[in-house]
Parts: sequence; C-alpha cells; structure tokens
Amino acid sequence: IIEQEDNLTIKYQKSVSVELTSVQIQRFLENPESNIFAPAAQELSNQVDLICAQTLESRIWRTVGTPGAGVNSFATPNLAYTQQVKYAVKDSAYMTMNPSDAGTLRTSLQNSFNERFNKDISQGGYIGQFSSCDMLQDQNLSTHTTGTFNGTPLVNVAGQTGNIINLRGFTSSTSNVLNAGDIISFAGVYGVNPQNRIAVGLGAGNLAQFVVQEAVSSDGSGNASVSILPGIVTSGPYQNVSVASIADGTAVTS
Repeated sequence: IIEQEDNLTIKYQKSVSVELTSVQIQRFLENPESNIFAPAAQELSNQVDLICAQTLESRIWRTVGTPGAGVNSFATPNLAYTQQVKYAVKDSAYMTMNPSDAGTLRTSLQNSFNERFNKDISQGGYIGQFSSCDMLQDQNLSTHTTGTFNGTPLVNVAGQTGNIINLRGFTSSTSNVLNAGDIISFAGVYGVNPQNRIAVGLGAGNLAQFVVQEAVSSDGSGNASVSILPGIVTSGPYQNVSVASIADGTAVTS
C-alpha cells in the first residue's frame, strides 16, 4: 500500500454584493433570512456550481457516447454506469446532464412501459433514479468543442509514462489539434480495474481514456507534447493501463 497526498489550493473567492436603500434596509431586516440571505446564498452557490462545471470539463477522463450527439435513449446513461462499475465505482452514483439532454431523454422515455415512471416524466418532468443513478440537471454544464485532430497521430517514442505524452503525425503547424477536455486513447491499451489491475475488457469501448489538460498545436514537423490526466502508470498499485509499455508508433484516437 502506497499512501498518496495532494496539496489543496484555495483558488477562488466569491462574494455577493448587497446594496440597499435606507427604506429597504428597514423592510428587509424584518426578515433577513428570506429577503437577503437566501437570495444571496442562491447566487453564491450558482457561482460555485459554475466553477465546478467548467473545471470538470478537463478533470473527467471516462466518457461514453459520441461527441456532439445528445443523450436520447436509455443506452447512454446505462453504459455510463456500466463503465463506472467496471472501474470499481458503484456506490452513491449520481448522473448530471444539461437541461437539453435531460429533456430529450425524458421525451424518449415518455411512453415507457412502467406506468409510474411514465407518470413522473409526463406530469412531474423528472426522471428520479435511473440505471442505478440519481439523475440531476445543471444549467451550467456546457457543450464541449473538440480539437481538429488533423493528421494521423501516433505515439512518438516507446515507454512514455506520466502526465506528458509526445505524439507525432499531426498535420504540421496546426493550431488546436486537441483542446482542453478532449479525450484520447491508444490502440491496444486498455483500462484496468484498480482493485486487481486486470483489463476491464477488450475492444474500443474498453480503451484507457485520458483527458487533455490544455490546447495543443502541432509544430512544423507535426509533433506535439500533450498534457493528460490521469498520468500513464504501467505498474504498481496505481497502474491504470493494461500494457507494460506503450509502443512507439501506437495509433492515437480521440
């Protein structure tokens, strides 16, 4: 067992300004909880939620579905939960989506064979628990714009580990071949269950995934250094890939 630790940095300080006239002060102070504190807390909590939503775009590296395609059936959230179980995450599961995807999903399930489920959607406008997850909506979740991914990117030099991966084969001198939040994988490199370090499966749906941390542009030779999360770990208690070494020339997908 190897214990890890991280530094906690308080990066954001948010506040809500309250400006009242003398008349308003007299009236509002009669019930400050509902007239001042509750509205201010609501705005402050939304600011925190927005920061979390924007930050998570480059902090979550396991994805399902097709970029740009909405969530319009049971299959996508069900697959998302299935992937979590493969990686030993199965308790206290929550799923949050933007209002547009949530609305589309409700529409697709409106004529469900389950009478109570159908009634909840049609009359209450909510889904509740779905595929073992408590379903939530958040208007601060944004739509991600992927990089161009021009060229035929390959791993440049074998045996790379950690949070920086050097690639070649992009179209030369091209901006934003990858954007922060893009997901990349490597052919034949599968994710592993953290409890037993055994591959979670084979095929494209089980490839280890890594999220790009900052926008990437290729140089004049089509090379690029990509910052990723999590770092590639090939052995030990925090192993997260199925191979001992990622070979030079391994194809990269996004």
